[in-house]
Amino acid sequence: MSCRLSREGTEISLEPKVMELLAFLAAREGRVAAKAEILEGVWAGRFVVETVVTRAVCMLRKALGDSARRPSYVETIPRRGYRVVAPVRWHEPEEAEGGQLATVGGGADARWTLWTGAEQVGLRDGETILGRDDGVDVVLDAADVSRRHARITVAGGRAVLEDLGSRNGTFLNGTRLSKPVPLRHLDVIQAASERLTVHARTLNVETESSA
Repeated sequence: MSCRLSREGTEISLEPKVMELLAFLAAREGRVAAKAEILEGVWAGRFVVETVVTRAVCMLRKALGDSARRPSYVETIPRRGYRVVAPVRWHEPEEAEGGQLATVGGGADARWTLWTGAEQVGLRDGETILGRDDGVDVVLDAADVSRRHARITVAGGRAVLEDLGSRNGTFLNGTRLSKPVPLRHLDVIQAASERLTVHARTLNVETESSA
């Protein structure tokens, strides 16, 4: 992920977790995210204390030129958590250098869609199972697809693809998966004979506050 944001024509580099925090909050536009929820979504699997969230929010506000007392972007809800108060627009980039866009004011990769021919499937936060079983999230109706073929996990603005021990394998851009792999814009997933294209929509945080 290219961790940059653009503010008033100036590009600013961010720490990866600060970028993930922005994407995480923006995906919940207007809704309060508790510190515990943020820790799980952005720092999942790592032992960290809650103060790491406070530090990341401070760094994000500094990069955005925001104020804790009069927020235009990220509001603190005392004893509850944080929320984005600026309008958020999502758009699909025409082109993504290196495969995945990650610029704010030009976009952060936080929302994902699978394209299967003419159909589009939006991916929610959490796990999405692909396979032939009627109970999976994305049903791929082909005899060579396993019942539970592959899993895509979306968290903190990132999406990760993992094969679930399928008989005929899961391929990403022609390479068979042997371990979980992060997805990028316009990646091609092949589950046996079924082919899907990954689209990452980008966010644009408006400069006017909605608060």
